[in-house]
Amino acid sequence: METIDVSLWLPRFIRVAEVICSHLSLDPSDVVGTEVMKQGRALVDEEDKKLAHAVATRIAAAKAFAEHLLDKEVQERHLAGLASRQSADKVVPCPACGQDVALDLEPIRRTNERLEDDEIRYDIISVARGLECPVCDLTLSTTAEVSAAGLPQQYTRTEVESFEDRHLEYYEPDDYGND
Repeated sequence: METIDVSLWLPRFIRVAEVICSHLSLDPSDVVGTEVMKQGRALVDEEDKKLAHAVATRIAAAKAFAEHLLDKEVQERHLAGLASRQSADKVVPCPACGQDVALDLEPIRRTNERLEDDEIRYDIISVARGLECPVCDLTLSTTAEVSAAGLPQQYTRTEVESFEDRHLEYYEPDDYGND
C-alpha cells in the first residue's frame, strides 16, 4: 500500500480539526494529540508562508507591470474588463494596481428564509475563487490565494422577495371575492 506524504494531508487535517474543536469548545491537542498538533501546526505555518510569499511576489510583479503602462493602455485594458465587471456579483480593487476587477464567486449555501418588513429575505453565502485583472494581468486562482492577497474569502448577498411575487402564480383575480 502506498503511503501519502504527511506534508500533503496533515496541514489540512489540522485546519479542520481546529475548526471543529473550536466549535465544540474542545482543545485540539486533547483530541488528536499534542505531538500531532505540533507537527501539523508547523506544516500549516510553512504552507501559509509559502503561499503568502508566492502571492506577494505575483502582486509585486503585476504592480511593476502596471506602473510601466501608459494611461491610454490602462484605460484600454480597464475597458476590456468592463463586461466581466458589469456581470459580476462582486467587484473589488485589484491588490496590485487598484483598478476595479470582477471577483469570481461560488455560491456555497443559502440561509433560512426570514420575514423582514413584509418581505421574504435570505442570504446567499459565496466563497471567492479567484480574480483576473485585465489591467495588470494579476491572476489569483484559488480561495487561499485570494485570502493571501488580503481580500476576504467569504461574501454574503441578501436576496429579497415579496409575498406577491412568491404567491402570484396562485392568485386568480376573477375568482377572488366573487362569492
